[in-house]
Amino acid sequence: MGLNRLVAFGVIALTLGYAGAAKADGFSNGQFVTQDEGNWGAGGVAASLLTANYDSVYASTDDVLIVGVVGTPGQYFMAFSGASAVAAYIPANGAPEALSNPTNSPSGLFGGDVVALTLNVDISNAGFLRGTSSIPFGNLDLTNFSGGLSGLNGLTVSQFLGIANTCLGDGSCPYGLDNVAAIADELDASFDDGSVSKFADSNLALPGSTTPAPEPSSLWLLVPALAGLALLRRRSLRSYRTRSS
Repeated sequence: MGLNRLVAFGVIALTLGYAGAAKADGFSNGQFVTQDEGNWGAGGVAASLLTANYDSVYASTDDVLIVGVVGTPGQYFMAFSGASAVAAYIPANGAPEALSNPTNSPSGLFGGDVVALTLNVDISNAGFLRGTSSIPFGNLDLTNFSGGLSGLNGLTVSQFLGIANTCLGDGSCPYGLDNVAAIADELDASFDDGSVSKFADSNLALPGSTTPAPEPSSLWLLVPALAGLALLRRRSLRSYRTRSS
């Protein structure tokens, strides 16, 4: 996990008084593997993995990776035609926002994190991004959220990705775009290159495992922390096009 991400997590913890819930599962390093958007991007540690397996993973969609919402008027999506297009876009930068027009709509860190989460789920499902566990990353359950985010408990990572895509596409986002953006970022780093994060130990569980009772601390008020998160990333903006469904 990079220094910027560690400091960013500290900003969230200090802002919210986030102490972390009791461990959901005793994950071990190497059991699961994820990559954040910086690792997937050009020059990142997972860039070669993306290049080698992109065509195989996205063969069913004619080598196109799509995030956002397709087929709903007034909502938007981004389409990437290959590994090089993805690598040119991430890492992204800027305040998290929804896509909001059909030509050029910066979504900031949120867009990049949703692309990275899509890669983590899809490439894990295909068997190319696995640790010692045979369970795909997308099958893990969310747990220990409280307050306005308690409805996320019991959803899989893949189901949360569906929520994130709807928020990104400027659709209904009942959990709050900034909250969804911050959780997507934490999921991308949950097993960063095989290392277990505090978020993973507190807010992820193996399929079917018992969910511990949530502690009073919550990720509900993430908005003040995101400004610090964006500043600490130091990522260059990438230009891209969005399409109206």
